[in-house]
Amino acid sequence: MEVPAIITSPQIPSLYRQDDTEMTRHTYTRLVNNAGRIALVREGVSPFSKDFYHAFIDLTWWKLMLVSLAFYVSTIVLFGLLYYASGGVYVSKANSQMKANFMECFWFSVQTEDTIGYGVLHPVSHLSNIVACTQSYSNLLFSAIQYGIVFAKISRPSRLKHNFVHSSVALVTEKEPSFFMDPNESPDSGIGEYKAGRRCLVFRFVNARLSVLCEPKFTLLCACPDSQTDAFVTTHELAFELNRQKGRARFMDLSKPYLGLPWQVVHPIDENSPLFGKSAADLAAMRVEIIAVVDGIDEVVSDNVQVKWSYLASDLIWDANRFTPMVFTGVPDDEADEIEAMGESTPLLNQTEDRHPNITSDVPASEQAYIVDVALISQYEKS
Repeated sequence: MEVPAIITSPQIPSLYRQDDTEMTRHTYTRLVNNAGRIALVREGVSPFSKDFYHAFIDLTWWKLMLVSLAFYVSTIVLFGLLYYASGGVYVSKANSQMKANFMECFWFSVQTEDTIGYGVLHPVSHLSNIVACTQSYSNLLFSAIQYGIVFAKISRPSRLKHNFVHSSVALVTEKEPSFFMDPNESPDSGIGEYKAGRRCLVFRFVNARLSVLCEPKFTLLCACPDSQTDAFVTTHELAFELNRQKGRARFMDLSKPYLGLPWQVVHPIDENSPLFGKSAADLAAMRVEIIAVVDGIDEVVSDNVQVKWSYLASDLIWDANRFTPMVFTGVPDDEADEIEAMGESTPLLNQTEDRHPNITSDVPASEQAYIVDVALISQYEKS
């Protein structure tokens, strides 16, 4: 029996992918980029025009620190000028007091801002004391706002989305079973069977973290920009199946990837699909982008997480067989050495013997675990 070749699909190059369809270099822009962000630039409105708080939270860390430093220095200089103009700040030197110059007023502003107070510099007049009270109160507000923004930014689960790993390619294949509705039953009945023979779009994803998402949801979209003007992007919501479900997701809300296992998404390319009857060249000409969105609540931080990624026409592998299995039953690495030393380790699957020497058949089930090899998520079997 001939073993199908295992093809390792590399990460997408910066501009194009060359595969069996001899797809030429694509020149259109992703709506969802490789970083999982929507590539939109809103013109005619300033991000700080209405909501300063969320605008600052959305800033990158270095921009936020730069803005904070600029505001801090500007307030120091401003109140230093006010102290110097008031003429009420003095310097205690050897049983005498001298009026502070501007640099000494500047450093007194620093001490007042951070409630240091060495005692050498001190206000004397009522006006300089009023300026000190004003600076102390303004610094209290600024510190509270700054701490709140930093805490909110740290506690945001935005980095959790990088723990979701998805296949770098999507397969267009007839080898993957999909749900066929029984023609003698009502379309809403969900009665039918899974079988191969229909062209489907297939990809998969997995949460690499040990925690799971609560109340997860999955959405599959197809974006097609206007080929003439680019002035309008038509978005189709695609039907799909997560692994195998009783019934079509088109009629039932079963699209909830609860477990921490890899989830395989199957979109049947039937008469209701915008991809129906299209070739690889047609999809490239239409500038199709398949967008996947997963959102839910992380059980550790109890906050919403949303992950987005997309596939262009150049990311589709046509007429492949199916994805390589990536879930195995075996012994965890921390227990493998001990069991192997006892002479109880024997190969279970020849294909994964080199990569997974811990897969065993003689080890008791209580000592085994499900092993998810995330490195295999983009590997597929060639037809």
